[in-house]
Amino acid sequence: MGYLPEALNNYLVRLGWSHGDDEIFSRAEMVEKFDINHVGRAPSVFNPDKLNWLNAHYIKTGDPVRLAELLKLHLASRGVTDTSAPDLSGVVTTLQERAQTLEEMAERALFYYQAPQSYDEAALAKFDKPHLVAVFTTVATRLAAEQPADTAAVDALFKEICSENSWKMPQVGQPVRVALSGSTQAPGIGEIVMTLGVAETIARIERARGAVAA
Repeated sequence: MGYLPEALNNYLVRLGWSHGDDEIFSRAEMVEKFDINHVGRAPSVFNPDKLNWLNAHYIKTGDPVRLAELLKLHLASRGVTDTSAPDLSGVVTTLQERAQTLEEMAERALFYYQAPQSYDEAALAKFDKPHLVAVFTTVATRLAAEQPADTAAVDALFKEICSENSWKMPQVGQPVRVALSGSTQAPGIGEIVMTLGVAETIARIERARGAVAA
């Protein structure tokens, strides 16, 4: 189900015991602060939302390398067995803020290893075909020419493209995010570009341009 052991441990301990309003405890803090007099007598009630909240906290603050090792099993069940490119720990870093469970993270990570075979039609339908072709052509050309070296450089390049063409950022960012991931529910453009690599990014944008122009 994608729950981290530390999240389950924290949840189960907190299920029948309280320490003021504190919710998050390391193992050492549990040992230090536990008091049998603070164990409740009333039957405990399982709250999946609380467990998800705790798990999200431990994912967000976890070591990307460790999380990557745990994530491999969940990706393998989805047909992804080679996670060497892009580097899985780098993929995890882009998703830690956005996933409540490792199952959810694996689902969100799929596009990094499987180029989209279809695109969010509703998202692309917000823009006319000439605009989409112009955006994809411009972004691919500029990425190839400038080869940005980090996320900040990618973000700066997209701002330049918008300024030079009198486009608003959503008019560029949303189509490109769909071209790269298949949907609008994905990390920031700069994160995706630097994780996929510029060459793969350009290939996906050109593939999307061909699809919308057909």
